[in-house]
Amino acid sequence: MFRQFAQKIIPHIAFVLIAILMLDNYVLPKRDNREVVDNGSIDVGRKPKYKDFYLITKDGNKYRVTEYHFNTILIDQEIGVYRTLLFRRPVKMSWCEADGGCYIQHIGAFIPGAFEFIMLGGLCLVSLLSASGILKIHWINNYVLLFLSAGALAYYFVY
Repeated sequence: MFRQFAQKIIPHIAFVLIAILMLDNYVLPKRDNREVVDNGSIDVGRKPKYKDFYLITKDGNKYRVTEYHFNTILIDQEIGVYRTLLFRRPVKMSWCEADGGCYIQHIGAFIPGAFEFIMLGGLCLVSLLSASGILKIHWINNYVLLFLSAGALAYYFVY
């Protein structure tokens, strides 16, 4: 009895998790916070060619950025960090250079790209169709949907 109820409710939970993630990341308005860069650091990863570049602000926040962004931003320069409405996760960063040009770079866990839209949208669609009973895939069960949805949400918070 409980197992049948759980199998019916799990796709709904998976859909809600991914829908909240997608709304927070792509649809809801972003909050613009102004921060001043204090320092930068480079952490060399396990692979010789892999490096993580970080900007550290005077507020103590640390943002992973690309090499170009790391080399462009100066210490004591003000940057704008756009955070999501619900979970306050950073999604993009803006800055202006000395030549007068202003730029925006996506820095969040899910940047607006084809892979992210297909992955999150596909997972949301499969869980919704599974919950409605339209789609019945025998090689994937509802617990896998819940695990993938929770994993995507966890990645969003850890990144």
